[in-house]
Amino acid sequence: MSEFATTVRARVESARQSVRAARETGDEELAGLHEADLGNLERLAREHGVDLGDEPAC
Repeated sequence: MSEFATTVRARVESARQSVRAARETGDEELAGLHEADLGNLERLAREHGVDLGDEPAC
């Protein structure tokens, strides 16, 4: 696995955790910001053939 793929996967996981944490505290605005970041990371991964597994976006 390339360093790029490893980094993208780590950033995706971090963004997913941030979305969950924001929702748990009821901060939907912050959750929306993290969802936007997550969407951008998922797009980047697709464009470069990085498999993110089966977990869907939050």
